[in-house]
Parts: sequence; structure tokens; C-alpha cells
Amino acid sequence: MLVSTNCTCCSSSASRLPCQAGATMIETLVAFFLLAFALLGVLSMQVQSVKSVQRAYFSSIAPLLAADMVERIYAHNNVDDINDNASFNGVSTHSASAAPDCRGGCDKTAQKNLIVAEWARQIKTQLPMGLGVVKYGADIYTVTVMWDSEGLQPSGKACGPDPAVDLACYSLELKL
Repeated sequence: MLVSTNCTCCSSSASRLPCQAGATMIETLVAFFLLAFALLGVLSMQVQSVKSVQRAYFSSIAPLLAADMVERIYAHNNVDDINDNASFNGVSTHSASAAPDCRGGCDKTAQKNLIVAEWARQIKTQLPMGLGVVKYGADIYTVTVMWDSEGLQPSGKACGPDPAVDLACYSLELKL
């Protein structure tokens, strides 16, 4: 049984080049495909790395913002006046008003509103979906900073384990 080929020069060992026409092109295409696949893998790792660094950044900014509010409460609180201990109770950056103009001086309430407005501005500009809450009870302030750690735009406004619904949180307590 004799098999015939379309290439007449294949029987000659001196000139096999015309029979291999296109083989180099297929090898090149396969090499490019493998290279593209490898580059997609590297790109995927880079995206995950950037997300991880961003989560770490937000996790390091939140304690600083909470500590900033604790320091502002300390600075605002009059140690001789026990009646002003709870003056920041119920503060939420979600409902913070605009900063009052205190260039000519301001009373204690306007000063508190300025502190809250500045804290709200910092949280909203430095954390995605940033939210700050201050609660007071039994001579202890709890300052909580919340943010969207995964970029999922969660539907909730509270702390919890599910990033699709809940925000990531950092809380700091202050005893007066």
C-alpha cells in the first residue's frame, strides 16, 4: 500500500523545507498563546496584590481615624464638668452637619460640630463608604470606624462578618 502526498519534494532528503511550510507559523501561534495565558496569570496575581495592599491600607487608616476622634473627645472634654462627659454620645458621620465657621470663635456646641464635621470629612475621603459612630455609656466612649473593605458596596451600615452585607469595623474604647 502506497500513500501519496501532495508534496512531491518530500521524498528528497535534500529539500524538506517546502513540505514544512506553515509549521513555523503554527509553532509561533502556540508560543504566543502560551505567553498570553502566562501573562493573564501574572495580571491576575497583580490585581490580587493591589487589592490586598488596599485592604491593608484601609485597615491601617481606620485605627488612626478612631484614635483621632478619641483625642478630640479628650481635648473637648472638661475634666471639671461631669455634665459634658456624654457630649459626643450618638455622633455619626452619616448625619454630620456642615462645619460651622469658627474663625471668629465659637461656643462649645459649635466647636463640637466642627470636630464632628472634620472627622466625618476625614473618614469619607480616606475610607470607601466610610462611616464613624461614637457611643457613650457607663463612663466609656466607644468610637467605631466602618468601611467597605472588599469593594462590594454592601447594603448594610453595621459591623459583621459578611462583606456583601456588612462593613468592616474597628472600635476603640475610651474610659473617662
